[in-house]
Amino acid sequence: MADTAHAELRLPYFKQGDDLAGCLAQVEKAGAANPLAAALGLHVEVLENAIVDLKRLQLAALANPGQLLVDACTHRIGVSGPASLIEDLLAAGTLDASPLDGDAVEDRPLDPYELEDRGVSR
Repeated sequence: MADTAHAELRLPYFKQGDDLAGCLAQVEKAGAANPLAAALGLHVEVLENAIVDLKRLQLAALANPGQLLVDACTHRIGVSGPASLIEDLLAAGTLDASPLDGDAVEDRPLDPYELEDRGVSR
């Protein structure tokens, strides 16, 4: 692809139990009257936000058949495509700048999961 850009789809969840526990801790700290109901509501909101991003990416894929490529591995979802399309998805907040673009890789250490994805054991 000429003029290709790379970005990441960062979905706001990690592990189902950890994610719900984080919501519980957040609402308990805030002093919610019914922590379970509040935590479940917060968790629903987090997942609904993920659905919005997934639907935006789906619509972009439908409108631009064959132009987006996804590299999904254990701990990341990379998205590549025409720079103008990736820029639109970045501007919409659907995608985040990829550490694989430009000098970003040099500016920060890789986390253990990224090292693992590259074949380096932790």
